[in-house]
Amino acid sequence: MGRKNTTSRQAYDYIRNKIETGAWETPTKINEQDISDYLKISRSPVRKAIQQLEAEGLLTIEAYRGAYVAQPKLRKRDFIERLQILELLVSQYLFQVEAKSYILDIESLKKELKNIKELNKSENFPVELLAQGIVFIEQLLAEQPNAFYKQTVLKIAREINYMDIPEIKKNMKEIREIIIRNFGEIILCCEKRDFPNARKTVRILANRLMLEIIDN
Repeated sequence: MGRKNTTSRQAYDYIRNKIETGAWETPTKINEQDISDYLKISRSPVRKAIQQLEAEGLLTIEAYRGAYVAQPKLRKRDFIERLQILELLVSQYLFQVEAKSYILDIESLKKELKNIKELNKSENFPVELLAQGIVFIEQLLAEQPNAFYKQTVLKIAREINYMDIPEIKKNMKEIREIIIRNFGEIILCCEKRDFPNARKTVRILANRLMLEIIDN
């Protein structure tokens, strides 16, 4: 393998790793010069790697704007699998909160829910509301000492947020009401330190969202 192919592979592996580990999320812009400077290679192999990653669907190249991390194209099955993993991880965390007597910041959770309810009244609610939902999950996970665990949960939540599934857009009204109602119930349970019911509510929320997809 020649040096040109070797450096292209080096750039390819570097960019792909950044995307797959969640270090670069949608819609991070890919800067050719920064990558070539970091890897100490010319921009040509970086550009070749970017073109290959675009062909694989990991990057989007826009004329006159450059390359960006592409929005994940999730199918129904992908959506359901991620929801199941998210439910398990959040439920396990709540079990940990109960077992180790962590003190959650209930007032901050109430504040985030209030923000979500306000966004629900907005004309541009879909993207902002779901993004705010990630902030709510991040606040819920504030006491999680394992940074990788927290990063994994938030990465899955962001992937779900950036999904492109017609059933989600069509049923957004029902979905946002399900999210708001169950987030409120989770707060009440955590405030009472009724963590078995908090975990049950997380399970109900995940199941309701899955049903919205399956039924349509």
